[in-house]
Amino acid sequence: MNNVPNGTEGKDELQSRLDQIGSVTSPEVNDQDSNGVLDTEQLTEAQQAIEALEQAKQSADNKLSEVTSDGLINPKEKAELDKLVEVLETAKTNATEKLNNVPNGTAGKDALQSRLEQIGSVTSPEVNDQDSNGVLDTEQLNDAQQAIEAAEQAKVAANNKLSEITSDGLVNPTEKAELDKLVEALETAKTNATEKLNNVPNGT
Repeated sequence: MNNVPNGTEGKDELQSRLDQIGSVTSPEVNDQDSNGVLDTEQLTEAQQAIEALEQAKQSADNKLSEVTSDGLINPKEKAELDKLVEVLETAKTNATEKLNNVPNGTAGKDALQSRLEQIGSVTSPEVNDQDSNGVLDTEQLNDAQQAIEAAEQAKVAANNKLSEITSDGLVNPTEKAELDKLVEALETAKTNATEKLNNVPNGT
């Protein structure tokens, strides 16, 4: 246009037309991965998933503290905690997938990645009160062991007395009464040991 001499018929009209042609500003890319979803929308989804994960972690932590406060874990408590741990793991998988969908370089992704990495797992402890009676299974086992040892001692005492009083082939009323007392102690000890052992949950 500058090459056309001024005053040439039609130049002014063309100049007007040229002046009306503005520039075009190229927009910034907002769908970096070309998946048809705004990158900021994917970032928001990832943020919401991480917030849900943080809540799931808090719930699992709270339940863990609650069920371990007395040192006893019964099957019901473990089942409740296991369910929350499963929710936590599912939420973690979901949050990881959502964050991985956000294109690298999207503002805010690195901060979300840091938040995600700080959320650890929760390990569910083993049941140690199988029968939910408020006593450690190992403690019940120990009680049963002591009761069986007492029954074994009562058996030895009764056997020794029996050998002692029958050694001469004669049994007088005093000897019989002494032996009967030891036999009764043995039966009581056996009953006690049986009860204690029956109290120990199977599988202990």
